[in-house]
Amino acid sequence: MILSLACLLLGILAAWKLGSPNALVVDIVIRISLGAIILCAGIDIGAKRSVLKKLSTYGPKVFLVPLAVAAGSILGGLIAAPFLGMSYNEGAALAAGFGYYSLSSGILAGLGGPELGSLAFVTNIMREVFALAFIPLLAKLHYFCAIAAGGATSMDTTLGMISHSTDEETTLISMLNGVVLSILVPILVPLLYGSVR
Repeated sequence: MILSLACLLLGILAAWKLGSPNALVVDIVIRISLGAIILCAGIDIGAKRSVLKKLSTYGPKVFLVPLAVAAGSILGGLIAAPFLGMSYNEGAALAAGFGYYSLSSGILAGLGGPELGSLAFVTNIMREVFALAFIPLLAKLHYFCAIAAGGATSMDTTLGMISHSTDEETTLISMLNGVVLSILVPILVPLLYGSVR
């Protein structure tokens, strides 16, 4: 997270001091970086196949957790959009980042420009920060609330806090939730940005 913020600040400082770079160059860099991020996400998901095998014993109902988290996040984005002076497609697409700030910001920067990409970065990184702060409290309400707060980060950065605040079974479901939501981000973000008006 600190590295991501440092890179963002470095980019702002570079553009401020050196001027705006060529839009084509920025677009090429974004597309290459986005491809690398998606490749790494796939490798990360593939590396967790032993956990995925164990989760298969729970049956299809275990997928209700990430589907509910996705639906709740997107609904929240749709509700918040008019209050924030945003279009519904922007609100839904931002919420569909599910806390995966590096991937969603890259996608939305390519679709809606650097301002929307920056907003996606800040929105989704704040989700992660608030999740880390409130997971112990949310776990007292219900273990699935702790998973929901983490969104896509429930398989990595917030997993430790979820594991500490819940139990082993919830930790496994948390990993599945993160994997499913991470897969959905590159599908839903462009789909919602282009279709929800």
